[in-house]
Amino acid sequence: KSIYGTVSIGPYPFEADESAFAYKRFRQGATLQNGRSVLDVGVFFETKYNSEEWTDNGKIVVRFNLFMETTGPDRYLGRYDVFFAFKRDGNTYTRLPWIQEGPFVNTIDSRSPEKIVLTFVTDFPTEATLLLDDGRAISAPKARDHEITLDNLSPATSYTYRVKVGDLVTRLYSFRTAPVAGEGSVTF
Repeated sequence: KSIYGTVSIGPYPFEADESAFAYKRFRQGATLQNGRSVLDVGVFFETKYNSEEWTDNGKIVVRFNLFMETTGPDRYLGRYDVFFAFKRDGNTYTRLPWIQEGPFVNTIDSRSPEKIVLTFVTDFPTEATLLLDDGRAISAPKARDHEITLDNLSPATSYTYRVKVGDLVTRLYSFRTAPVAGEGSVTF
């Protein structure tokens, strides 16, 4: 049985410096043939398509819409988005480690309002660093599944941060620590 479908790519996040939301905009597409497709990421360096002002590296989202041939109606296998980072050296493009899931802020708790846990997953085992807006840099060891505990935070306080993976840095994110137990309100 054969799997077929389409593949689309675009910069991610699209217009990162102009929007508070990380959204996808697919700018190129092709059909998968024999399980393969070739799309040129170099087009995103051309003036017309360079929405992110890339110079020597970039981050893209790749979307797969997959089907499987069957004896009856073909079966829809699903839509899958995968994120990639790469660097350009002339006409050569090299894949770089990048975040596939997250970052997610976990474990905000009024019993320990000075602490939160942040998690994310990279596509390759790699070291990563959380860059907090107060100047702290918390490094995570080489792994795919990263869990970083931040402590010595002030209760009921907003912080902004970025995550650095290799030489690449995410857009700005934020979180708010829990209030001291018995103070403030909780919203889900």
